[in-house]
Amino acid sequence: MISCSRRIKVIYQKKRNKGLSRPLFWAALSLVVFLVFLKAAGFSIWEPAEQKEVTKTIDLEKSVQVTGQIYQRVRKENSIQYYLKNTELLRLENSKIQEIIPIPLNHKLLITIAKEKEDTVYKVGSIVRVSGTLKHPAPPTNPGQFDSFAYYQSLGIGYTMFAEKTEVLRIQNKMPEKAQQLKETMEDDLLLMLPKRHAGVLIAMLLGDSGYEEAETKINYQAGGVLHILSISGLHLSLLGMGCYRLFRRCALPTWIAALGAASVMIFYSWLTGNHVATLRALVMFIVNLGAKVFKRSYDPLPSLSLSLILLLIGNPQYLFYSGFQLSYAAVLGVSVIYPVWHTWIPKSVCAKNYHRKKYIRLFCDAILSGSIISLSTLPFVCRYFYEIPLLGIIPNLLILPTMNFVMIPGILGMAAGHFSLFAGRIILLPAWGILELYEIVMKAIRSIPGSVWICGQPQLWQMIVYYAAFFGVTCMLYVKKEKTNFIKIWSASAVIIAAALFTLTFRDDKLDKITVLDVGQGDGIVIHGKDYCYLIDGGSTSEQKVGEYRILPFLKSQGIRDIDGIVLTHPDEDHMNGILELLKKVENQETALKIHHIFLPLWMKGDKESLPFIQFSRRQKIAVSYLQKGDQICNGDLCMDVLHPDTGDYKEEPNAGCVTLGVHIREFDALLTGDLEGKGEEKVSEDLNRFDYLKVGHHGSKNSSSEQFLDKVQPEVAVISCGRKNRYGHPHSELIDRLSERKIDIHTTPESGAVTVSLRKDCYYVHTFYPMCRTTPCLSCGERQE
Repeated sequence: MISCSRRIKVIYQKKRNKGLSRPLFWAALSLVVFLVFLKAAGFSIWEPAEQKEVTKTIDLEKSVQVTGQIYQRVRKENSIQYYLKNTELLRLENSKIQEIIPIPLNHKLLITIAKEKEDTVYKVGSIVRVSGTLKHPAPPTNPGQFDSFAYYQSLGIGYTMFAEKTEVLRIQNKMPEKAQQLKETMEDDLLLMLPKRHAGVLIAMLLGDSGYEEAETKINYQAGGVLHILSISGLHLSLLGMGCYRLFRRCALPTWIAALGAASVMIFYSWLTGNHVATLRALVMFIVNLGAKVFKRSYDPLPSLSLSLILLLIGNPQYLFYSGFQLSYAAVLGVSVIYPVWHTWIPKSVCAKNYHRKKYIRLFCDAILSGSIISLSTLPFVCRYFYEIPLLGIIPNLLILPTMNFVMIPGILGMAAGHFSLFAGRIILLPAWGILELYEIVMKAIRSIPGSVWICGQPQLWQMIVYYAAFFGVTCMLYVKKEKTNFIKIWSASAVIIAAALFTLTFRDDKLDKITVLDVGQGDGIVIHGKDYCYLIDGGSTSEQKVGEYRILPFLKSQGIRDIDGIVLTHPDEDHMNGILELLKKVENQETALKIHHIFLPLWMKGDKESLPFIQFSRRQKIAVSYLQKGDQICNGDLCMDVLHPDTGDYKEEPNAGCVTLGVHIREFDALLTGDLEGKGEEKVSEDLNRFDYLKVGHHGSKNSSSEQFLDKVQPEVAVISCGRKNRYGHPHSELIDRLSERKIDIHTTPESGAVTVSLRKDCYYVHTFYPMCRTTPCLSCGERQE
């Protein structure tokens, strides 16, 4: 391990050159504040005005032709993705000549080609013409959902397309294809020399391609809080770069030639692995470090960090709002700026070098402190984007940081040797294989410990600001304090302040009762949650893949929900059930810290084959399964759900008519949840219905749901329709919308509004729509707006 005390002497020596340190720092901070202000004010820093005019002229529902140059190829399990730059839209003018006019798109394009559809592999550097339907990357429509729009913005990609037809026009540059083939050959060699789970880790670490990671491995590393090593990080590039520089110096090359050679190798390596944000940041800092060595000046990480931030944000301002960018800079700020300050307050008795035993004690303390500082520096962003905290993450970090060199160096040498001899490559890769196996064992053990991962929910912006103010305040106190004698008082005061900051960051005081209809596409997913309870009513989709993993579970975690008191399945259609089955599988495989306590099924499903997965899960997890029929109640605190349907009839041949229909009562608020109820089932329910404030419209807004007689009895003020965008069923049907509009009912649909949430406060209720811009309507009962 590198001597931390030696690093501190270099960073904080009295005669170091401060030169551009302060100007660069303040320039970087000013740029960040300016971009945040533009974003908050609603100014577009992504799409220029002329591009907006181009976008308006594109029909995103029709097939178009686009040309561009392939600059990157990524192999997936069932498809190949190509990244295109210099893209132009080919428009056919309606004239006698039928002239084709190219219109610059000013954005990069990601095209996907299914392997089963086309086996041809197109070369990097080729100019291609692609036919297909252009799409904008979709923004999130539910709380907690991954923001693919911000991710693609950080890559400069403005459009995506599933290619229908691809044609090569010409090959403009052959060198990129040779580099791409070299990369793919190294990936294939690693897959032949190592088990797939370990080869996938090395490919992600060394070559920046995450397409080979096994899901089980990724979950293990996430539970251990070390998911960051499954990507090209700044640490990897710094280790490789300094290794190259020292190698060149050992070859008796002059300093400037060694620095130039190492910088060239790292620039090529960064380009080969995709120029990820963390890699570019580390590359700039590494080049500055080399410059300091060449000109014999001290290296200060703060100005180099500020310079990298300025250069990256000038190149793409949207980096600032990308989670990977924020996590990378928070981690480096912690380890290079904050850690040296805290390290000076370790008692000298621990840092003494006179005894061999105390040397290892010092190194162990250094490792704990550096790991803790990195965790504390990145914690607000981890909570904001992942909604959970790996409480035992310090343990694998203590293992990984000192042993990273023994994985990376054999990995690089093994890839090089495997190009000529797979046997020699396997021999060289043995140390890496052994350490990766150890990582896997440790991660699995941590994952199996109950409570190792804590779902904390998503903090608000003010909580993050308070946390960082306290964290940096403690650091400033330690930096300014000159007398380093009373260690106990200083560390005690710092611990109290940090503990208060942690409490502020993780405190959730949302006491409101809520009903949230999630945007799950063509399906249903409703969450009823309050301070002391949570119930999931259905969860499935036929238009969105892995809806349980990508939409339902992220929402629950973002709200800080750790326990589901009950899951109610209204009927066993796929668009109401497949997401629930995903959740059950994840809970059973310990892939999430979420807990499920009860499952409710309609009475007529008892003994049916569709109920078998739920029965098996309940037996293995030792939870209760109950069958619902008319007259039953589910009560928890202020919540009471009356089962209005089904009766004791057999609805196996007509499941929609036997949907579990719930009358939800929370204090003075009444909601009616109808599942896919329509036709005869709706007629039966209508016989005993009273007025409800809120209606979840049945069967995704089909023509035959919510008849006039039904609406006249319910008389809702708010109606919510859950359906997919541009679905093939035509939901919601125009006749249904007319029936609702004639009665002046406030209508919300998930395709237009995203997740729709009703929040109850005292005697008022408010409707929130997640998209666009998280709108809130006044209380429909009194007209007041929520604060």
